[in-house]
Amino acid sequence: MPEVYVNYGDFPADVESFTCNEPALDDFLKARAASFIQKGLCAVTLLMDSDTREVLGFYAISPFAIDGTALRAEQQRHFDVTFEIPAWKIGELAVNAKYQRSGKDDECRRYGTKLLQEAIEDIQRRAARGAGALIMVDTINRRVKKFYKKFGFVSLPNVSNQMARPVDEATGV
Repeated sequence: MPEVYVNYGDFPADVESFTCNEPALDDFLKARAASFIQKGLCAVTLLMDSDTREVLGFYAISPFAIDGTALRAEQQRHFDVTFEIPAWKIGELAVNAKYQRSGKDDECRRYGTKLLQEAIEDIQRRAARGAGALIMVDTINRRVKKFYKKFGFVSLPNVSNQMARPVDEATGV
């Protein structure tokens, strides 16, 4: 299957048949992504099969800022600033339900890992041309939190569902 990353809207894609079994993420891709892009709220990248135009997964990123006092003590010491720290947020990341890894499937393509690595590299390219010291994510459950932890994300104190990592860390697992 020839896989390709494309910006949402740059190449015809079958977003209507996409489902990841998480209604909020499905709704975002089908009903809100185009509007959010047009309003300058985020950039959306699709991982798709270039032959069938099937969407295998996607991620959305946007500029963000975080109050330095919300960070862990070691991160606060590193930045040592009193203003909000420029960051990037991976607001949505989802894999088509047909390609989600099951615990028993050794042949799985690991699209979630591929998408997150691409999102981090995309953010690193953008940050190299401008600001952004951290990458932020929201987690919806323990499984998602464990997934992000493998990529160097750490939980923020006093916020159970947010994690962060420096932009300039390597992406490998």
